[in-house]
Amino acid sequence: MNETLKALRQRLPRHRLVLLGATALDYQGLLKRRTFDLDLVVLGAEAEVTAALEGWTRTAPHRWEAPTGVPVDVLPIQPEDVELGFLTFEDGIEMSLTGFELLLNRQGTIAAPELGVELASPATIFLLKIVAWNDRPDERLKDLSDIASLMEEYLPEDDDRRYIGPPTAKGWYQEEAATWWLGHDLASLCTPDLMHTAQLFLKRLMEDEALARRVAARAPMSWNDSTAVVAERARILLAGLTWQPD
Repeated sequence: MNETLKALRQRLPRHRLVLLGATALDYQGLLKRRTFDLDLVVLGAEAEVTAALEGWTRTAPHRWEAPTGVPVDVLPIQPEDVELGFLTFEDGIEMSLTGFELLLNRQGTIAAPELGVELASPATIFLLKIVAWNDRPDERLKDLSDIASLMEEYLPEDDDRRYIGPPTAKGWYQEEAATWWLGHDLASLCTPDLMHTAQLFLKRLMEDEALARRVAARAPMSWNDSTAVVAERARILLAGLTWQPD
């Protein structure tokens, strides 16, 4: 993966590159499933990106195969695309850009100079995965797996926030505390519209048994395929999202 990122940086030396999705989580130590491709946002015009990647094998409108053999999904976006709220691909499919303003303004990214890119923060990825699943729920089931994994693994095992802070007053420690802090950190990023998107999804997890079953089937083993655990974690995350200090 590092060699592929280096090749991308060489091809696009003046563009901002933001790594998304499972690979970004992997680099931040927050992924338990294997991934073999890269999801990347390039801040720039599509024509510029297409020209820069000349010679790479193009397998779909926004997918290339790098010389290393790694599949790379490259999404060129510009501020006007984010303002419009969606991209339309050549096949007519539209993709929501809700939440991508967090990438444009760097509020939702983490510098990774050793990789030559920025990484979308875990809380930003969590939000973008909600948006992606909302867009195409029957095609984006792996996003439900990543959503559940982030709820479980958001904090490293040696992070003191697992044992101290507001969630412990509710009796939430360890992984439950991690879930609460994910909500808390997500709130610091959210505009009112993004907050509404996150709240609607979490409330649906608590109330929609069919969706809870889909998540439970893809959740960490410790959740024991339990829809009750899904609903409880959604409730804890919502508590973190809406927390206000006394």
